[in-house]
Amino acid sequence: MLALTIIRAIDLIGFCFVSGPVSLLAASFVVLGTQSAVAGMRVALVCGLFPSERRQIDILAKLRALSHVSYAAGASLGAVVLGYNDLVGFYVGLLLNAATFFIFTIIIVLPPKDNPIEKISIEGDIRVLHDFPYLTIMGVTMLFALCWSPMSTALPLWVHQRTTAPQYLPGLPLAAFSLLIAFFQVQVSKKTQSVGGGGQASLLTGWILGGRCILFASSGYASPILASILLIAGTLFVIAGEIYFIAGKWILSIVLMNKEFKGRYQGVTSSLETMITAVGPAFMSLVVI
Repeated sequence: MLALTIIRAIDLIGFCFVSGPVSLLAASFVVLGTQSAVAGMRVALVCGLFPSERRQIDILAKLRALSHVSYAAGASLGAVVLGYNDLVGFYVGLLLNAATFFIFTIIIVLPPKDNPIEKISIEGDIRVLHDFPYLTIMGVTMLFALCWSPMSTALPLWVHQRTTAPQYLPGLPLAAFSLLIAFFQVQVSKKTQSVGGGGQASLLTGWILGGRCILFASSGYASPILASILLIAGTLFVIAGEIYFIAGKWILSIVLMNKEFKGRYQGVTSSLETMITAVGPAFMSLVVI
């Protein structure tokens, strides 16, 4: 995790030297690739530090809440940079972001001395790939990772082509949504402390996201005001769906994994989610078009 975090920080600095589509694609690939790997490592690290599954879920929920507070701050900074619309502002934003990763590397190498990290076996790379029940459950659960794809690509196209709602509506402040997730993630995760609870959270995610689809689809046949209301309501459904999806994903991946191979299992879980989110924007855009 330390090495990948340093790579991410250096890569962010590298964005300052991007000069064309090829270099932009290469820099973006490194960011997305390392982000996927670190996500699984982070969960494995928490599992190694805290033996209690209840404690693990609580810590992960608090980390996610802190992450979304950071997202809100980043979105606000990004809005300022875009408003300023100057190359220096973009450089400052990238360098500040890189600095946060360097600070994180210091935190990584300073684990609490009174709670040492469990030794995690480096064997068993293939065993997780033979755990078909785990792969099946997590593969189905990770389909809910598509929940944000419509927001980033399909929804703007839908609003522009099929509704009478204001074109700026999909760009509602990300900061407000991030703060909602930060507030409710811990509360929901505390109520999801078993495999049964994780299954119920995933089932509820499906119903919520299904309701989101109905609201978004209905906006294409409504007046401007009603379409706006439906789109905002649908966005709130997306937020609720993601909160329950994340809570269910954590408990299922932690309780059902082989505790001897935490890193391997969480790495596979993170890879499954990354594959879904990678194809999501293209798939959703194709559906809308």
